[in-house]
Amino acid sequence: MDYGALTGLLDDLLKALEESVLAEEYRRAKALLRADAEARRLIEDFVAAKEQYETAARYGRYHPDYGRLRRDVYAKKVRMELHPTVARFRAAEEALDDLLHEIARLIAESVSPAVKAPGRERFFFTAGEALAGAGGGCGGGGACSCR
Repeated sequence: MDYGALTGLLDDLLKALEESVLAEEYRRAKALLRADAEARRLIEDFVAAKEQYETAARYGRYHPDYGRLRRDVYAKKVRMELHPTVARFRAAEEALDDLLHEIARLIAESVSPAVKAPGRERFFFTAGEALAGAGGGCGGGGACSCR
Protein backbone atom coordinates (compact mmCIF):
# COMPACT_ATOMS: atom_id res chain seq x y z
CA MET A 1 0.00 0.00 0.00
CA ASP A 2 1.43 3.36 -0.95
CA TYR A 3 1.78 6.42 1.27
CA GLY A 4 -1.16 8.24 -0.32
CA ALA A 5 -3.53 5.36 0.37
CA LEU A 6 -2.33 5.16 3.98
CA THR A 7 -2.89 8.86 4.57
CA GLY A 8 -6.37 8.51 3.08
CA LEU A 9 -7.14 5.69 5.50
CA LEU A 10 -5.71 7.77 8.34
CA ASP A 11 -8.00 10.66 7.39
CA ASP A 12 -10.96 8.26 7.52
CA LEU A 13 -9.89 7.02 10.96
CA LEU A 14 -9.48 10.57 12.26
CA LYS A 15 -12.91 11.55 10.96
CA ALA A 16 -14.47 8.47 12.58
CA LEU A 17 -12.76 9.29 15.88
CA GLU A 18 -13.87 12.90 15.72
CA GLU A 19 -17.48 11.85 15.09
CA SER A 20 -17.47 9.03 17.66
CA VAL A 21 -19.75 8.94 20.68
CA LEU A 22 -16.70 8.98 22.97
CA ALA A 23 -15.28 12.13 21.39
CA GLU A 24 -18.67 13.84 21.54
CA GLU A 25 -19.07 12.97 25.22
CA TYR A 26 -15.54 14.25 25.88
CA ARG A 27 -16.30 17.58 24.18
CA ARG A 28 -19.62 17.87 26.03
CA ALA A 29 -18.01 17.08 29.41
CA LYS A 30 -15.18 19.54 28.74
CA ALA A 31 -17.66 22.31 27.90
CA LEU A 32 -19.61 21.59 31.08
CA LEU A 33 -16.40 21.69 33.09
CA ARG A 34 -15.44 25.06 31.62
CA ALA A 35 -18.91 26.43 32.41
CA ASP A 36 -19.05 25.11 35.99
CA ALA A 37 -17.61 27.81 38.28
CA GLU A 38 -17.62 25.56 41.35
CA ALA A 39 -15.71 22.80 39.55
CA ARG A 40 -13.16 25.32 38.26
CA ARG A 41 -12.72 26.70 41.80
CA LEU A 42 -12.16 23.18 43.18
CA ILE A 43 -9.55 22.51 40.47
CA GLU A 44 -7.79 25.81 41.19
CA ASP A 45 -7.81 25.06 44.95
CA PHE A 46 -6.34 21.61 44.31
CA VAL A 47 -3.62 22.96 41.99
CA ALA A 48 -2.63 25.63 44.54
CA ALA A 49 -2.51 23.06 47.37
CA LYS A 50 -0.51 20.67 45.18
CA GLU A 51 2.06 23.38 44.40
CA GLN A 52 2.46 24.15 48.12
CA TYR A 53 2.81 20.45 48.90
CA GLU A 54 5.41 19.92 46.15
CA THR A 55 7.47 22.77 47.59
CA ALA A 56 7.36 21.19 51.05
CA ALA A 57 7.89 17.67 49.68
CA ARG A 58 11.44 18.57 48.67
CA TYR A 59 12.24 18.55 52.38
CA GLY A 60 9.95 15.64 53.19
CA ARG A 61 8.93 15.08 56.76
CA TYR A 62 11.54 17.59 57.89
CA HIS A 63 9.39 20.44 56.57
CA PRO A 64 7.29 21.78 59.47
CA ASP A 65 4.04 21.79 57.44
CA TYR A 66 4.64 18.62 55.42
CA GLY A 67 1.95 16.49 57.10
CA ARG A 68 -0.67 19.22 57.07
CA LEU A 69 0.02 20.07 53.41
CA ARG A 70 -0.09 16.40 52.43
CA ARG A 71 -3.48 15.93 54.12
CA ASP A 72 -4.75 19.19 52.63
CA VAL A 73 -3.81 18.28 49.05
CA TYR A 74 -5.35 14.82 49.46
CA ALA A 75 -8.61 16.27 50.85
CA LYS A 76 -8.83 18.83 48.04
CA LYS A 77 -8.13 16.17 45.43
CA VAL A 78 -10.90 13.96 46.78
CA ARG A 79 -13.33 16.90 46.95
CA MET A 80 -12.45 17.85 43.36
CA GLU A 81 -12.74 14.31 41.98
CA LEU A 82 -16.09 13.72 43.68
CA HIS A 83 -17.64 16.77 42.06
CA PRO A 84 -20.09 15.43 39.43
CA THR A 85 -18.85 17.66 36.60
CA VAL A 86 -15.20 16.77 37.24
CA ALA A 87 -16.07 13.07 37.58
CA ARG A 88 -17.97 13.14 34.28
CA PHE A 89 -15.06 14.83 32.51
CA ARG A 90 -12.52 12.37 33.96
CA ALA A 91 -14.65 9.38 32.90
CA ALA A 92 -15.05 10.76 29.37
CA GLU A 93 -11.33 11.54 29.18
CA GLU A 94 -10.34 8.04 30.32
CA ALA A 95 -12.77 6.34 27.93
CA LEU A 96 -11.37 8.29 24.97
CA ASP A 97 -7.80 7.69 26.18
CA ASP A 98 -8.46 3.94 26.42
CA LEU A 99 -9.76 3.91 22.84
CA LEU A 100 -6.71 5.78 21.55
CA HIS A 101 -4.34 3.42 23.37
CA GLU A 102 -6.18 0.41 21.97
CA ILE A 103 -5.90 1.82 18.44
CA ALA A 104 -2.17 2.46 18.92
CA ARG A 105 -1.68 -1.09 20.26
CA LEU A 106 -3.56 -2.63 17.33
CA ILE A 107 -1.56 -0.61 14.81
CA ALA A 108 1.74 -1.58 16.44
CA GLU A 109 0.71 -5.23 16.66
CA SER A 110 -0.28 -5.29 12.98
CA VAL A 111 3.27 -4.31 12.04
CA SER A 112 5.13 -6.64 14.42
CA PRO A 113 4.90 -7.83 18.03
CA ALA A 114 8.27 -6.12 18.62
CA VAL A 115 6.99 -2.63 17.70
CA LYS A 116 6.61 -0.41 20.74
CA ALA A 117 3.15 0.94 21.54
CA PRO A 118 2.39 3.66 24.09
CA GLY A 119 1.05 2.17 27.31
CA ARG A 120 -1.53 3.53 29.69
CA GLU A 121 1.04 4.97 32.08
CA ARG A 122 3.06 6.68 29.32
CA PHE A 123 5.58 3.82 29.32
CA PHE A 124 6.18 1.97 26.12
CA PHE A 125 5.45 -1.72 25.73
CA THR A 126 5.75 -4.04 22.81
CA ALA A 127 2.38 -5.23 21.56
CA GLY A 128 2.95 -8.64 23.17
CA GLU A 129 3.72 -7.07 26.55
CA ALA A 130 0.66 -4.84 26.29
CA LEU A 131 -1.48 -7.94 25.91
CA ALA A 132 0.18 -9.70 28.84
CA GLY A 133 0.38 -6.68 31.12
CA ALA A 134 3.46 -4.61 31.72
CA GLY A 135 5.84 -7.54 31.80
CA GLY A 136 4.77 -8.46 35.33
CA GLY A 137 6.85 -9.16 38.34
CA CYS A 138 7.51 -7.30 41.52
CA GLY A 139 10.86 -5.92 40.42
CA GLY A 140 12.72 -8.19 42.81
CA GLY A 141 14.69 -9.86 40.05
CA GLY A 142 12.69 -13.07 40.17
CA ALA A 143 13.62 -13.91 43.76
CA CYS A 144 9.96 -14.41 44.69
CA SER A 145 9.15 -16.41 41.52
CA CYS A 146 6.30 -14.06 40.62
CA ARG A 147 7.11 -14.01 36.92
